[in-house]
Formats: sequence, structure tokens, C-alpha cells
Amino acid sequence: MNNKTVVAIFVLVILALSTFAMIPIMPVKAAGTLTLSDAEMMLSEFMWLFDTGSSLTGKTNVAGPGVQFDLAGLGKAGVGDNYEVNALAGGTGEHNADFTAYNKYSMLFVNVGSGTIQVSLYMNTGFTSPNWERDTFWCSNWVTLGPHQSGVVTLDFSASGQAWSISDDLEFHGHTDGETGTAIWRLNEVTNIGFQVLGSGSASVIVSGTLTQLYIDPPVVNKTPSDYCTEFEVAVTLYDFANLYGFDIKLTWDGTLIDLVNVDDYTTYLNTLWGANPNKWWAVVQENTAGSYRLIASSLSVSASNPGASSVLFKVKLHVNKRCNFPLSTSIHFEIVKLSDNNADPIPATVTDGMYYISATKPDLELVVVDPVPSKPFEICKTFEVEVKVTHICATLKDYDIIILYDSALLEFVDVDYWGVLGGLADNAHVELLAPGRVHVWDIGGLTFNSGDGLLFALTFHIDFDDDITHIWRKYHHDDLTAHVSFEDATLSFEEGTIPMSGITIPSPLDIIIHLIRGDVNCDGKVDVTGDISTVAYYYDASSPVKYDLTEDGIIDIFDIVTISTNYGYGM
Repeated sequence: MNNKTVVAIFVLVILALSTFAMIPIMPVKAAGTLTLSDAEMMLSEFMWLFDTGSSLTGKTNVAGPGVQFDLAGLGKAGVGDNYEVNALAGGTGEHNADFTAYNKYSMLFVNVGSGTIQVSLYMNTGFTSPNWERDTFWCSNWVTLGPHQSGVVTLDFSASGQAWSISDDLEFHGHTDGETGTAIWRLNEVTNIGFQVLGSGSASVIVSGTLTQLYIDPPVVNKTPSDYCTEFEVAVTLYDFANLYGFDIKLTWDGTLIDLVNVDDYTTYLNTLWGANPNKWWAVVQENTAGSYRLIASSLSVSASNPGASSVLFKVKLHVNKRCNFPLSTSIHFEIVKLSDNNADPIPATVTDGMYYISATKPDLELVVVDPVPSKPFEICKTFEVEVKVTHICATLKDYDIIILYDSALLEFVDVDYWGVLGGLADNAHVELLAPGRVHVWDIGGLTFNSGDGLLFALTFHIDFDDDITHIWRKYHHDDLTAHVSFEDATLSFEEGTIPMSGITIPSPLDIIIHLIRGDVNCDGKVDVTGDISTVAYYYDASSPVKYDLTEDGIIDIFDIVTISTNYGYGM
């Protein structure tokens, strides 16, 4: 038997030959999704099996959605229609279906046997007369199911799991058997569709086209630091279900990040499912602990169905407990899911957890001027501090590495005057003058800080500058000087990770406004005879140096001396 024959035998014929009744294709269940109904799988043609030594020992339309297939002597089996391959290959006319309206083929599998199995979906395209060479076998990825496990298997038409006989289609060159990730060709020429089971010994599997889904709505909750201490609500939602008579659902989450406020009026939703006043035709048991909530509910009279649509089972209101300097997240996880129909049989469902995210709180660095002697103006010889503070801390800060820039033409760095929340030199803090205008301060261990705003250290500066003309008070040029202090680089290290300068809110440069002293021509902070009056008098009746022409009238004379004398004694 050649590869072409093996591939063809493995398939389930959806459009049978003229000797069989046509098997109808299910309508679209969700946008672009193809599934098979119980009625389709129960057709007499839908029971042929190929595998050496294997057999299909039973096929049962079970209570609720799904058909159970019992297999014996199992190796690798394709369950489907006993279909005349030769008749198809040599026949006249085309026997195919058009699947261009679909983007995938999905079925739900439940392993009800005692051993582990693997399942997959497949289809053939292009196997039409007279162009049988176009035949390609397309297979989804294999999904492993342990005993009592269930899972939805999907053959994605835009990127199939695996293709065989792909090179036979001469219009598509360069492809080999076993190729993966290729979009399925010739969806308007689909000739077979089915499923495979891989295992050993015996197996029983329920196959269902009812894609019941249980999920959190909204599936993703995004919060920002400004949402700290606020509340939000999510709905536990069931989609496309039949004969729901009871459920047992337990949700869990990280209780340090979010916690339960309440369950918002589940009565409304259960009344919608099973009946409202004058009697509540249902009963519930609730259970909640830190980081979890469980609701067990059962109808007392009727089952509920909502095919192709969704129903809210209950809503939980949650509180935002925590923010951090790093993103935080937790799943809103379905720890327990039991859905029962009116025969006390499980309703298989695809279960999808929700996700909660809160973005990072961006830490801030601040520069704050501290004036130890407020009565003395900011002028030459003034000493003051610049505090470096960190704010918006909600993780565990343990280290920092900061380079401060300052205007060395106007300021002199003295030292770190005092240390803050992470300690000082005894706690592995360090300070180094890299060059005039750049001071490096860092901490490499010791204390930690994890709440709010804190001082890191305070730098001491002394206002000091030379007697350049721009630094001397003159009648028409006595504007204040401005010195700048700013961050060149900064890194904050936390127990949770490290944040570079790009992740920190950095303030604008700090402006230190420096007042010029009238008459202080030698820039020593005081106005006296020897340093100022004598210096200017030395150049009496001269036109230079221009910086000593304080009245800016073109000559150094009595008016310049008086300008100094009227401020004599300042700073002494």
C-alpha cells in the first residue's frame, strides 16, 4: 500500500461517494469555527477504523454532548468513513466541500479510559478527480490527555500542525512530508475530515462539537498605580451550554495583590438560569478564604441551556491591595470546575483563567535645597545643603548609585552632610568627587527602605567663585547668577530588581539663584578697605580694568569708590 493510500484510508469522508448519504457540515458555531455534531458522528458511515490489529468496539451517543468511541488493540487509528479510495481517485466528477468560510476546525475530546492517549484532527484537500495529485493530508498538533482529562483540539487553517503528501501538489514546490506551520491549501476542495487517536491497548474517548467555554469576563484586567485601593468586578461566564443543573466553581488568586470584597448578587444570575420568585429554584453553598472564593449551586427543578450564547453565573468584586515599583500580576484561576447536567454527568468545557495586571509605580528622585542660615542671602561664601530624596517607593529599596552634576564655576562641593534611610558610611554608603562638577554617591548594602518617601543623603555646597567681571556687581550688570544642580545618572536597586534612570522620574535641574554683593570686587563675601576700596583706588582715573568701573561711565573715579563705600562693612 503506497503513502497515498495510507493517507486516504486514515480519513473520515465528510462528503461521501454516491453510494453513501451526504454527511452535512455543521454551521459555524463561532466566527469561522467548524465542528461536528453528535448526529453526524452517529451516522453509520462514521465508524470505520484503520490500524493494524485495532478495532472500534463501540460507539455511543452519551447523555449530554458528545459521542463515545471505544477502541481496542490501539496503535494509531483514524476513525471515520470506510471510503473507496480507488473509486475516488479514478472517479469522474469532484467530491469535495468548500471550507473557505471557516478558519479552523475544533473538537472537544474527553479521555474516559484508564490510560494516556494522544489525539489530533486532520483533513485532506485536493483529492478530487481527475486531479488526485493535489491530495495533501493536514494534521493538527497532537494533544496528550491523561485519564479523565479533556481538551479542545484545533486544526488551524492558517497554519496547520503537519502536512503529508504536500509535495504531490505540483503547483507548490519545495515542500516535504512532515512539514509544519504551512497554511492549508485548496480549502474549496476538502474531501475528508476526521480525528486520530494514538495510544496502546484499549481506550475510550468522548468527542464533542459542543465547545462549552467557562471564562472570566473581562479576561484581562489592567490597573495602574492610581487604582490602588479601588475596586473592580469580574464575571464568571459560561458560553454555549446545554442542560446545566449544577456547578461547583472555586476561584483562586494572589491574595496579597487583590482580595475579595463581595459576590455581587448571584441571586440575579441564578434566578435567570433556574427560576425566580416566588421561589428560588436553586440552592447554594459559599466558601471564601484569603485569595479564594467558591460557589456551589444546584437547581431544584429544571436545567438551563444557552446554546451559542453566554450566561453569567456570578460576579466577584475585588479590591486592589498592592502597588509596587515593578509590574505585578496574578491569574484569577479556576481551581475547581465541576459542571453537571440533569443526569449528573459532567459537562465538558474549555476553562480559561482570567489575568490581573497592575503597572509599575514609577519612583521619583528629588532635589531639595536646605538653608541652614536663612538670614544670610544666597551669595558668595554661603554654605547650604541639597537633599537627595526618593519618593513613591512601594517595593524594597536596598541600594542606589547616583551621580550629581553641579556648576563648579559657582559652587564648591564640600561633603555629604548627613545620610538618610539606607544609612551612611557604616552601612556601606560611599561618596567620591569624580571631578569638579561631578560627585558620585552610592550604597551597596545594609539597610532597606520600602514605604513612601525617604531621604538618601544631603550634599553640602559652598558658593565660591573668582573675580571675573561677570561675578562683580556693576551698575548696569548686577543680575543674579544661577548655579545648577542636577542628576547625571541614577540607578535604584530593589530586592525585586533594578530600575535605571530611564525608569525613574527625574526632576528638572535645581536652580540656585546667587545674589551679587555691591562693592565686593575681590569676591570674598565682604566689603572692606583692603580688599575692595584699595583695589579700585589703585586704578583711579584709569579706564581699565573695566570690571572696576562699577558705575560704567568709562572711568574709575570717586563715583566707583563711593559705590563701594556706601556698602562698607557688609559681610564683615
